[in-house]
Order: sequence, then C-alpha cells, then structure tokens
Amino acid sequence: MPGLLLDGNSLVHRAFHALPPLTVKKTDEPAGAVYGFCRMLFRVLRDFPPDFWALTFDLPTPTFRHQRFSEYKAQRPPPPPDLKIQFGRVREIANLMGIPIFEVPGFEADDILGTLAQDLSEQGQDSIIATNDKDLLQLVSPRVKMLLWEKKVILLGEEEVHQKYGVFPGQIPDLKGLSGDPSDNIPGVMTEKTAIKLLAEFQNIQGIYDNLWAIPQRTCQSLKHKKEQVYEARELATIYTSVPLEFALDDLRVREYDHDGLAQLMEELEFKSLQDKLPDIFPSS
Repeated sequence: MPGLLLDGNSLVHRAFHALPPLTVKKTDEPAGAVYGFCRMLFRVLRDFPPDFWALTFDLPTPTFRHQRFSEYKAQRPPPPPDLKIQFGRVREIANLMGIPIFEVPGFEADDILGTLAQDLSEQGQDSIIATNDKDLLQLVSPRVKMLLWEKKVILLGEEEVHQKYGVFPGQIPDLKGLSGDPSDNIPGVMTEKTAIKLLAEFQNIQGIYDNLWAIPQRTCQSLKHKKEQVYEARELATIYTSVPLEFALDDLRVREYDHDGLAQLMEELEFKSLQDKLPDIFPSS
C-alpha cells in the first residue's frame, strides 16, 4: 500500500471554505473545518488504506522564501479566528490516530511533503499526497501521485498532470517562473497559456532563453528585460526536498489507533454522522 502524506493546512482550509459554518451546540465552539477534515481523512483512508502516513503543517513564522523575496505571500490576510482555533482539534485527532505530525521552522509544509515523498521514494515506497494545493503537482513522479480536491476528488499521476494542465510535473516551477503565481504574490512576465506553449516547444526556461530569436518580439522583450525576475520566480516556486527531518520509515508506519478516544471526541464535537464511520485500519505486519 502507498504511504499517505496529508497537507494539513491545505485540507483544513479547503474544509473551512467548502462547508457552511458549524458549531458545537453545547459550547458554541467552531467545528466546521474539523468536521470537513475528518470527512476527507476518513474517505482517503477508506479508498487508499496506507502502510505509512504523515501530516504536515505550516508554522506562523517566515520561511526562507520570505527572506529571499519580502513580498512573498504578502497579500494574504491572516486566517479568520474561527479557522485558526480549529487547528488544535485537527492535531488532537491526528494524535488519537497516531498520525505523525511534521512542521519545521523556516520551511513550508510543501517542502516537508516534498522531502517525505522523496525519502519514501528512495526507500522504494510509493506515496499519495492529499492536498488542495496545485503547487505540489511538481512532486508527482513514478512513485508519487496526488489526490487533489477540486470540484471532485481526482488522483493524478505524471500523464494525468500533463493531460490536465499542459505541462509535466517537472515543468511546473518553470511555468510559475514565466507566468507567476498570484496566490503566492509571485510576479510573472506572460500569460499561463503563452508559458505552456513555450514550454511545450522548448522544455524549460533555459531552453526558452537559448531560443529567444524564435519567440515573438513582445514576449522576447519581456523575457530579456526581466530575466532575473523569471529565474527568481522559478526558485521561489520550486519545492525544496531536503528539509532536515529526523525520522525512520518505521516512525511513519500505520499502527492501531485509539478508536475509543476518537469516538469520544466525535461525540464531544457532536459529529453524529461520523461516529459510525470511524476508519478501520489494519496495519501491515
């Protein structure tokens, strides 16, 4: 079975914005994001039961990208208080289920997921990354697939990424270097459609710069004048896969979890529809 790598921030945010507000009647505690996260988690465990798993989170501190580019994600507002408070409950659920949690100062959850996926691959282990963040598509490889939450849940391998987005996973940093990424406040020099067309012809940013003579003049001039920006944007968009993590593969192994404790928490949070849907996990021996 593949390893399951959960993008905590992305999934909790997805749950918060996809569902109407939900509160615990007895305490008035906001719980919609927690409920949505549980629904997503239980579904993944049903459809893709893992042998190994991990959950990652961002920390509310600057990363190496902020040090390189002061405007990185500068346009993003702070999370709403009703969302921020729910992360504690998600961690509580992970602890009851025995899911290892990873977070490292100076790095984003994306970088931790990339490092975990690469380490698992190097040990001959397949993995699935569960997320709502398309930036992570660049990590898809022969041993890494992505479970992406959009209007419906889709599982993407290398060919599916290419068919859906027009580029292969390894070209995604080049795509963002050329067209930018508004969600991260990374500037671009051309439209995504133009960038995809150029990458299909010249493979990567270096190939494009080696063939400026073959590119329409207006686009060529933008590339010439903003060459440093293009390469910096690509670096900002590239997921770092060498985060200093200390773990052994056995640390990620799925084990029997505190079923009674999780059932009690579901009751406390008044998640009645989930109380009979707690996942059956059968760790490999």
